[in-house]
Order: sequence, then C-alpha cells, then structure tokens
Amino acid sequence: MPFLFEKLKKTSGSPNASAKQAEHFFFQIDFDEYGTFLSVADEKLNACQLDCQQYSGSQREPLKNLAQIQEKSGFVIDREKGNDNIYLRKYDYLIWQLKLCNNVVDAEGNAIDSPQRSSVKSSNRRK
Repeated sequence: MPFLFEKLKKTSGSPNASAKQAEHFFFQIDFDEYGTFLSVADEKLNACQLDCQQYSGSQREPLKNLAQIQEKSGFVIDREKGNDNIYLRKYDYLIWQLKLCNNVVDAEGNAIDSPQRSSVKSSNRRK
C-alpha cells in the first residue's frame, strides 16, 4: 500500500514547472494586425516563461498577471486570432504596471522609457 500513497504525495516546488528564473529579462512590446501585445523575453529576445515567485518589486506584478492571463486563456479558443498573444487593449492595467519597470523594450530590443518612471527616479534623488 505505501506505493499507492507515494504517487499521491504533493511534490515541492513551483506549480509552474516549466517556468524558470532569468537573471535578465524584458517585457517586450510588439505589434501585429490585431494590436499591441506584450510578451516576456530573455536576453536574446526569445520568448520565455518566468516564475513570478522568483521576483520582487515592480517586476513581480506584471509577471504574476501575465501568468494568470495565460492560464485563463488556455481554456479559451479564439477562432479570429490564431495566436496566444496578450493584447494590451484587453488588459490595460498591465500598462500601468509596466510604467514602473525599467526592463521594457520594443520588438528590436530598444528600451522604452516611461516619463512616469523618470519622474519617480528624479524625486527619489531629491530625498
């Protein structure tokens, strides 16, 4: 009987086993015929999935929300769009979270700076 219970034991670790931790990653904003979409990319700008629990601060919230969106959209079949892109017009709250991140890039890897983040940096210098 112990063999049966061994199979039922909860394994430790993250629920998203395919996710990893990258030392450097980017929130990549790109465009297609359906609009502006967001993805997570590694240093070589290849799409990747990261475990939000491995991160903190302004990077954690968008990662957590992206994971939740991907999980929910896994159950939805969209016959109009044949891709799994996360469009910012549908999830506009991600824009506000990205404004606080310093690792947002365009499709070519060029940094996208937020005026709001710049003003936060300058106000912190005055203190």
